[in-house]
Amino acid sequence: MPRMTGIELLQIIRADPSHHQIKTMMVTAQSNYDCVTEAIMAGAEDYLMTPPTEDMFVDKLRLLGLLT
Repeated sequence: MPRMTGIELLQIIRADPSHHQIKTMMVTAQSNYDCVTEAIMAGAEDYLMTPPTEDMFVDKLRLLGLLT
């Protein structure tokens, strides 16, 4: 993302009370513990490292309650 990081976008989303119901999942190549922790602390419900397989993506969407 050229203008802001995913964490910055997530913080903007979470700062607006009208967006509290939005489910968020960080999808990134960053795989170290600090990056995952930062995303979860910023309000991400889940975290997926790239490159994900289709099964991994579907499983995460199910965990978020977005697929049955």
